[in-house]
Formats: sequence, structure tokens, C-alpha cells
Amino acid sequence: RLRSVLILIAIVAFTASCKSDHGPDQNTLLQIFAHRNLGIGYLEENRLNEAQKEFQALIKSVPDEAMPHANLGLAYLRNNDLTNAESELKQAIKVDPKDPDIRLIFAEVLSHAGRNKEALDQLRLGLQQTPKHLRSNYRAAQILLQEGNKANAAAIKNHLENVVSVMPSNLPARLQITEVFLEQNDTAAVKHQLEEIRRLVPGM
Repeated sequence: RLRSVLILIAIVAFTASCKSDHGPDQNTLLQIFAHRNLGIGYLEENRLNEAQKEFQALIKSVPDEAMPHANLGLAYLRNNDLTNAESELKQAIKVDPKDPDIRLIFAEVLSHAGRNKEALDQLRLGLQQTPKHLRSNYRAAQILLQEGNKANAAAIKNHLENVVSVMPSNLPARLQITEVFLEQNDTAAVKHQLEEIRRLVPGM
């Protein structure tokens, strides 16, 4: 799942420096993009140690960019090195505290460490900047659902409604929100969701 939804392919601000007299020269830029592209490629292929080396080299070239730290943190996470993953994600957030994708990866690190409350805090901080961020809303809903606390129903519904407003064809989210409406005895909302589900899955 992390491979498909969390690998962040960012166009960092290197190109802007090309126009500056103080920016990196052409050879340095080529090395930067090579490290970036190789790191992402290794991450996609699950060659995590190699990905880490590329992102570490990239950070040496551009220490003030957020995405190399975030991608290195993701590589550490997938290698189950939660300590280093947390360190890199904190650095990424320090550089760019408004990026919800970075907050999402950090939330995954915290969730893997059993720190779901902190994970939710990170997701909510990201959603303050981008309330409709699909993956953050969906992940927040899943963490709340895992807790099994009926007091979370309103928050779960809100997150899932944000998901289906952005991606109406998201069947898992529609099934889950239907369950929430069932528990609330909201028959009109249940009927609407079932109609949408039948439209998505003809013959259901």
C-alpha cells in the first residue's frame, strides 16, 4: 500500500536556481536529478538500502529541501527503521510544515510505532492546510475505525465524506460510510449510499 500511495515524486526547486548566479552548475544539477530519480526508482523496486543511499546523497546536495528527507524517511519506514524514519520526517516537516503528503508519511511512521493519537494529530495538521486531501482523510478514518469508539462516528463520517466528495468511485469508503449511517439509523443517507454503490457495482 505504501508503495502505491506514499512514494512522493516531487519537482523540487532546483530548476529555479538555474536562473541564479548563485545556483548549482549544470553538472551539479544533473547529479541532483540523478540521485532523485535513482532513489525513487529504487524505492519503487523495493531496493531500500540503495534508495537510502541515493536520498542521503541528495540531501548532501540540497539539505534545505523537504522532499529528499521525506523520501528518505519513507525508505526507512519501509525498511522498518522507525527511529531514522521519524528523524527524517521531522526534518522534512521543519522545512515544509504545510505539505499534507509529508504529514501523511509521518503519520504512517507513528502508526507503525503504535502511536495512533500522534498519527491522527499529524493528519489533522495536514488537513488544516488541505481539508480535502484524499489519502489523509482516508487514513484518519481507518485509524479511528480501528479504535472502535462510537464517539468517533462524526469524525469518521466527516473524513469519509471528504473522500467520496473527491473520489466518488471509492467503493471501500462508501461501504464504510454506509455502516456509519446504519449505526446512526440515518435511513435516507443509507439509501443514498446504497444507490451510489449499486451504480458503481451494477447487479449488486
